[in-house]
Amino acid sequence: MLDKACDQILFLADNFKAHTIDKIMEKTDVELAVDVLMGKHYKS
Repeated sequence: MLDKACDQILFLADNFKAHTIDKIMEKTDVELAVDVLMGKHYKS
């Protein structure tokens, strides 16, 4: 049961790492605009 929870946490961490504030701040204005237009960033 603990292994499954750990696997799920690692899966989520891997999927969300591209959406951290550090990764977003590294992008140029053009890259960010294209990502937003393509729906790659989550809406709050």
